Amino acid sequence: MEAERARVAAQAAWSEARRAAAAGHYPVALEAYAKVLASGALAEVDAEAARREAGALQAYLDLGARQMALAREAFDQGERLRASRHYEVLLADPAHAHSELARTARLASAKARYAHWAGLGKAALEAGRLDEALSHFESANALAEEANEGRIATGELATRTQDKGRLERRLAFELTQHDLVGARYDAARAALARAGDVPEAWTRALAAVCAAGGPPAGMVFVPGGPHVVGSREPADAAPPRLIELAPFAIDRCEVSQGDYAKFLAATGRPPPEGWSSGALAPDAERLPVAGVSWHDAAAYAAWAGKRLPSEDEWEVAGRYAPAAEPPTLASLAAQLEALAKVRAMTTANGEQAVLPRAYPWGDVFAAAMVARDAPLATDTLPAARSPLGAHHLVGNVWEWTATVFKSHHPDLRHPADTGRYYVVRGGGFRSEPASLRLDRRGCYLPKSRFDDLGFRCAVDLR
Repeated sequence: MEAERARVAAQAAWSEARRAAAAGHYPVALEAYAKVLASGALAEVDAEAARREAGALQAYLDLGARQMALAREAFDQGERLRASRHYEVLLADPAHAHSELARTARLASAKARYAHWAGLGKAALEAGRLDEALSHFESANALAEEANEGRIATGELATRTQDKGRLERRLAFELTQHDLVGARYDAARAALARAGDVPEAWTRALAAVCAAGGPPAGMVFVPGGPHVVGSREPADAAPPRLIELAPFAIDRCEVSQGDYAKFLAATGRPPPEGWSSGALAPDAERLPVAGVSWHDAAAYAAWAGKRLPSEDEWEVAGRYAPAAEPPTLASLAAQLEALAKVRAMTTANGEQAVLPRAYPWGDVFAAAMVARDAPLATDTLPAARSPLGAHHLVGNVWEWTATVFKSHHPDLRHPADTGRYYVVRGGGFRSEPASLRLDRRGCYLPKSRFDDLGFRCAVDLR
């Protein structure tokens, strides 16, 4: 009777061991198996089965412990992903799904992956790869709760990443313009695909030049963006100002008498005073047209599918000097910072502004670079061209612009600031050197006609 009770108790303990093993309570199960086998109350067949089950469970636990040990070793060596893989091997076995070992492995795996992404983020941040760092930190934060770790603060980094992204898109825009100025159209197309952080109309303008393989015939491409115009004196040109222009194109040369004659023939408009009713002399066709009013110039521009340039466009076409080397993130950031200082300047601190060139060829006047006493053919004096390639922007004939004259100086009002005068630029063949600077402004009533007053055209890029 005593032996039977012992056998029944052993059978119950064996069942309890099996239930504990099934529930993942492996230490409890092994302890129960040990008691069953130590009692010696089971029949030999059942005892052998219990020994096999206990042995298999112990081997299984040994395998899990091995994976845990390998995982901890990998983690200590800084190989967080390898550590996580060892944990995942253990977790992949359904038999471990609810075990204490699995719960430990699950937390450790999450911590390993969290540490992996946090480490990658820190390395990327130290290397200046902000967008990559942000991505890694966000991956770590997605595991923070599971890993019982704190979230990494990314707000400031996200702002810095956005700023860097904008700067990179702006750099691509500037690289596109740099390549267009250098007639490197394949490179410009590649850069344009990454361009941004500017008005959409500006990128469309560059796309039009890329698609056409250059600006319209007989014109030069003028980059858009912020530009410094004006000067410190005289008062009507002061103070230096920061403006923004869309990319555009301007005539390489002044409108010639030959060009204007075609316009007259097509429209029947009266010729300038002093023109012969017959054909132009061969040596006159390439001379700049002069003696035309603002209305004449605007009519020609419309007939040619163009327009008159604004005075700011005209000035930038002469003073813009492309850098010898392509812009970089560092040089662009420095340029934008310098321009921001100009934007904040007033008449009082305008002395600090760094001004662009005073003449198409540089900062020092050279009499050999301009026409004297009589106009020259519009395509002559190549050494006097602007850096973008425009001829005779100063010292051949004054040039009409589309801009109504207005004083820029906040404390002074020019007598012509009445809304009735249009700005002229460039000086003529009779002008004194002081009037031949690119920042100098003149103005006339729109009906004015003089033998040293002509024009050139501009065009929007679409």
